[in-house]
Amino acid sequence: MASTHTNKRLTRYHVVFGIVLIIMMIIIALIKISLKDGLTGVSMITPYLVSMFVGEHFIKRERRLPTASEKDRLVWGGLIIFIALEIFFLALGWVSGVFEDEIPTNTNATAFLIIIVAIYIFVVLVNYFLMRWAYGSLLTKRANKLKIDIQ
Repeated sequence: MASTHTNKRLTRYHVVFGIVLIIMMIIIALIKISLKDGLTGVSMITPYLVSMFVGEHFIKRERRLPTASEKDRLVWGGLIIFIALEIFFLALGWVSGVFEDEIPTNTNATAFLIIIVAIYIFVVLVNYFLMRWAYGSLLTKRANKLKIDIQ
């Protein structure tokens, strides 16, 4: 019974993560459109920034740090939400024809796809470790600043 309550409680934070991530992705996309070649690094670490926000929301609401299993579920849930949204927005861009000028036609399509997938796997791995850091030691430091009992 306690596990069900914990899952419902963490679902709230996953929903907050998803909503804030969508809003930040749209804002960054609009800024990138206006700047043409800016904010590439910021868009890569967006899930990290959102997990810092959600982590602070967690400690302020729960008045404690997440347990190890809660931290794992927050990280993996956030990573799955990030991957799903990235795939959705990439598919939306592909269907709308946004990438027509950016995909080289004179190269081997398989090699190009392998490079894109390798870069994407790297971005996901970097975000995994950044999110673990955000829900771990950074959240502990923030809890100490807010004078929240970390047990």
